[in-house]
Amino acid sequence: MENSISKLAVSWLSVVFSPISAIADTIEEGRNLTDKLLFEKLEFVLRNQDSDFAEWLKLSEKFEEDNKAYNKMIRQLVYYINAINEVDILYAYSNLLRAYKLGFVSKSDFFRMGFCLTKLLAEDALYLKENIKKDRIEENIYCLSLSSNNLMYNMSRGFAEDEKDANKEYYAFTLMGKMIDKYALSFGEEGKYQYTQKDLPLAEQKLSYTYLKNAEWIEF
Repeated sequence: MENSISKLAVSWLSVVFSPISAIADTIEEGRNLTDKLLFEKLEFVLRNQDSDFAEWLKLSEKFEEDNKAYNKMIRQLVYYINAINEVDILYAYSNLLRAYKLGFVSKSDFFRMGFCLTKLLAEDALYLKENIKKDRIEENIYCLSLSSNNLMYNMSRGFAEDEKDANKEYYAFTLMGKMIDKYALSFGEEGKYQYTQKDLPLAEQKLSYTYLKNAEWIEF
């Protein structure tokens, strides 16, 4: 199993780094020619996939019909994996890749969430995971950081519900924030989520803000 994972990692790298193509069967030479850390990242991600992942990817990207589409997909996977520098986030990306393979998320949403993970701090990810069920959170450093990655948004828009909250801002999780937890950070955790139906595409997410109208606070 370990040998097959290593060979798959080398084959992926051969798509991105052409010098490896001539020695794709020589794993140790592949290690010497490429960044060892990147190789280890690839092995980590691949080790957390289903045993039929490699064949599924070829089939889903129509490997036999259009090699360019397959190569483009591999390059994107390698670039994302290489951009992640924390173990917890790398594990989350492994989960997201598995969720994509199982058909829970679309290709477009997979890429969008994958890109988000490359910019996400593990500390912020943990905060999201532990607070994802809350509907409203008073502004803090985690809210600001997560909102910069489109995982939370300022739901109060500068308006307070009463005088004592006049200087407070409140945040809520976006659909992408919820999907990041469901399909990456907490994927596979029994009891937290059910995976019986697909979520709305991220492009269709709706945000809810508090507005002042006729001197009364209303929620939309």
